[in-house]
Amino acid sequence: MSNQLELFTDEPFSLRLTIKDALRIFWDNYWSHLASAKSTAAHFERIKMFFSKYYLDTISKADIERFRRYLKEMGYADATINKSQMILSRMFHKFEEYRDGGFVGGEDFKRIQLPMKNPASLVPKVNERQFARKFQITPEIKKILCSCSSDEDFYEIIDGLWWTQLRPSDFFKFTNENVDVNNRVIEGIQSKTITTRNPSGVRYRIAIPDEKLPIILRRMSETKPGTALFRRKNFQKRWQKTRALAAKIDPNIAKAQARDIRGGAASHLLQEGFDPETVRKTLGHTTLRMLPNYDKRPEENVIRATSVLAKN
Repeated sequence: MSNQLELFTDEPFSLRLTIKDALRIFWDNYWSHLASAKSTAAHFERIKMFFSKYYLDTISKADIERFRRYLKEMGYADATINKSQMILSRMFHKFEEYRDGGFVGGEDFKRIQLPMKNPASLVPKVNERQFARKFQITPEIKKILCSCSSDEDFYEIIDGLWWTQLRPSDFFKFTNENVDVNNRVIEGIQSKTITTRNPSGVRYRIAIPDEKLPIILRRMSETKPGTALFRRKNFQKRWQKTRALAAKIDPNIAKAQARDIRGGAASHLLQEGFDPETVRKTLGHTTLRMLPNYDKRPEENVIRATSVLAKN
């Protein structure tokens, strides 16, 4: 590591990092160990490309604003731009920790040069809620998708994503070790919730319905201990094929994405009269703050109110 750090002459042992070296250290020591590492690798390349001539201590709030505009001009969605900015902010925060801690991997980080303030934290992000997906997978659409599945395995995957309400990243990860057969529950840690401030993450607890227990037991008997009960292999190809067949029955389904299953299930529970607190628990959320993002029901009272006004 030390041969890639530039030494200052005006202050002994002071260090300057290029953005390339900073991203590598951040990746090796922290980000690569997160569940989302592989899916976010492209963000690191975009950051490296834009800030290629920068040292870590020379990046300012204005540079972060220019970076956001650059990504916008490249056609990236606001959610993607927010993610890149979040990674930058997390990186600056980690290097502040490294400086305060003194050493990383045996290297002296006490005199690392950083901006006065985390520049990525000074720039507001776009509120993504206003762009939340409106598409809703209803029970009817879910049944069509299941009926168009190419085989029983994929049928059970779509059905499983629906009744567990797990994110795909967690659904394709749980093994026999997560299943408590006696109490008929699936328990685990939501990978998305594992952060520096919350290293233990947030637990989920899914009740196994009587009619789904035979599926879980069969998969447990057919897989090696510690192996995921539901395999993600070729998932996107299988999803696209299934969706294309289903769209012949309902053209609307062409818009469906696998991530819509979780929100569709939550919306259906709300439509069936389950209280928000119960739905919060089924989603594995710690608060009700995110629930509106999953509630895809039409705002019937708003529609009725507009109709009343239209009659006057």
